[in-house]
Amino acid sequence: MPTATAAPGSLSAQLKRERAERAERDAKDAKSGKGGGEGRGRKRHPIAYGMWFALIVVVTIGVLVVAVFPTRSWLQQRSAVTEAERKLAVIETENARLDARITALQDPAEIERVAREKYGLVKPGETAFAILPAPAASVLPAGFPFNLLPGLLDQKP
Repeated sequence: MPTATAAPGSLSAQLKRERAERAERDAKDAKSGKGGGEGRGRKRHPIAYGMWFALIVVVTIGVLVVAVFPTRSWLQQRSAVTEAERKLAVIETENARLDARITALQDPAEIERVAREKYGLVKPGETAFAILPAPAASVLPAGFPFNLLPGLLDQKP
């Protein structure tokens, strides 16, 4: 059976020639390392790199907004709650102490004790005595009239 050969100006001859040229270019690119398995060895446009960079920046900012900032706020609120609970415990302790004092002051004997100790009150017919503390020892300066005073005070008339 005879094979059909294409005429030099026909469309199939042109396609064969383009395929052969493309195969030669691919072989050349593979030898020089330009192809890198991408088929025709097309380079990416610089705008594509910028778009990838912008996408990465937007995703990073999104992660910060969604995860980091709320977490920081939550931690601050948690420490504020802990501090408020600590203050509440102190106030409740003070409240309990004051409630016990109120209960104690309902007793007449406690009222009398406080009146005697704090205010120096006495019952009718009792005599109150106040004992004063001893005077503090005074230190006199060294010098003419003061150096004679201890000798004069020790003499009895």
